[in-house]
Amino acid sequence: MLQVLRARPRIRQHLGAVLRIAAPTADGQWIAVALVEDGDDEYLVVGARQLDPAEVDVVTKMLEGGQR
Repeated sequence: MLQVLRARPRIRQHLGAVLRIAAPTADGQWIAVALVEDGDDEYLVVGARQLDPAEVDVVTKMLEGGQR
């Protein structure tokens, strides 16, 4: 999971106190991680899962569009 948090390219979205990150791991799997802000610059991981092929397509298109 730490690979995803530090990976490039990645999609990183803040939604209030929620942070969502999607990125590929070193072996090419795309993982999504959901975190909730638990303090100043401190986050609690509340979920993580492998993206399905349709989700990977969406994330890839977002990256191609320049959103990071």
